[in-house]
Amino acid sequence: MVFTFFIYGLSFFSLGIIIYIYPRTNTQLKLADDLWLLANFGLSHGVNEWLDMFILIAPEHAAILGDVRMVVLPISFFFLVQFGMNNLVKIKNKNAALKLVPFCLLAFWIIITGVSSQKLLIGDIAARYLLCVPGTLLTAYALMLHLPDCSHIHQPAHLKHMMKLTAGSFIFYGFFSGIIVPEAWFFPTSIVNYTAFFDIVGIPIQFFRTFCAASMAYTVTRILSIFEWETIDSLIRAHDSLENSVRMRTASLQELNIELREALEKTKKT
Repeated sequence: MVFTFFIYGLSFFSLGIIIYIYPRTNTQLKLADDLWLLANFGLSHGVNEWLDMFILIAPEHAAILGDVRMVVLPISFFFLVQFGMNNLVKIKNKNAALKLVPFCLLAFWIIITGVSSQKLLIGDIAARYLLCVPGTLLTAYALMLHLPDCSHIHQPAHLKHMMKLTAGSFIFYGFFSGIIVPEAWFFPTSIVNYTAFFDIVGIPIQFFRTFCAASMAYTVTRILSIFEWETIDSLIRAHDSLENSVRMRTASLQELNIELREALEKTKKT
């Protein structure tokens, strides 16, 4: 399980680092505007998963590591909600006040966790229900909203497929990480939880989450290549425009040359 958490966290670290270092200067694509939020999600969620790993490695420090994890988990999902909501407002021209939704959800999490006598358990469950589920769904929807903006670029067809696969990965991750939660005494956690899932499937939920994380890291990396294709596309368009200008200029000069010859011949005759 330690190795699983290592790969789990590494996938999210890769997601965040690749987004941050991938060149996308002078891009016209709106997709680039809020990618830093996805990067922050990846980095913070990677920290969260490695905290779980260190809890397994050093259980004597489980208390303090659990407290840190309780804060890191909702913050990581907060970035997803913010990414989805920002793009929804921007692309669909919704009321800008909707951008406050992520902060409201985080405030609800703070209140619910603060009044609970089992802060670690309730904080974990509340973060998944309040932030993970809406965050993953909004992010998936936001990625689909960007498809028309990317369609004008002469890109390989697989890039659009990767956008859809990334959206699907977020939806599945929202299910495995947002719906399947630690077991508690209240509904639906008393029925839909880690233990019940393992009893039915026979595989720990972390394996499915790790697969989704690796899928997100891979597909997002492929999506980022759209910025390279945007550059190539702009160069092709600039080249075509230059060639067209040269052709028009050449034709104009040829016409002018013909006119000068005709004028010269008239001059000679007179």
